[in-house]
Amino acid sequence: MTAAPGATSDAVYVWVYQAGVTEGAGQGTGVTVDVGVGDDGTNPATSGTWGWTAASWFDDKDGLTPGDLANDEYTGTFTAPSATGSHDYAARASADGGISWTYCDFGGATECLGNGSDDGYSSTMAGDLTVE
Repeated sequence: MTAAPGATSDAVYVWVYQAGVTEGAGQGTGVTVDVGVGDDGTNPATSGTWGWTAASWFDDKDGLTPGDLANDEYTGTFTAPSATGSHDYAARASADGGISWTYCDFGGATECLGNGSDDGYSSTMAGDLTVE
């Protein structure tokens, strides 16, 4: 993604699965999702350089079985940093009102098969933002 300094980013889409919460039609109760941006190569769970913006529930998405509507899809934007150069963007999700967060990268080939963020967060799999 490319953005001008201080501009609003393109939309970021995030799929969330929480057993017993996101399954079926409509938004899962108690799920909170943010999209954010931070310094390139940093971990959003431990770096104080990340800024977060609330995302909104957007739609239901199938999980591993067609028609199961197991996932909730959220979408949001963030404000690009004022500093030009390379930055990372990602999402975070909480099912307990923001007490704890799961940090979400794009994942690898296996994530599309249902593993999601179970393998943890990796800055090498984060979204790349160029501010110019």
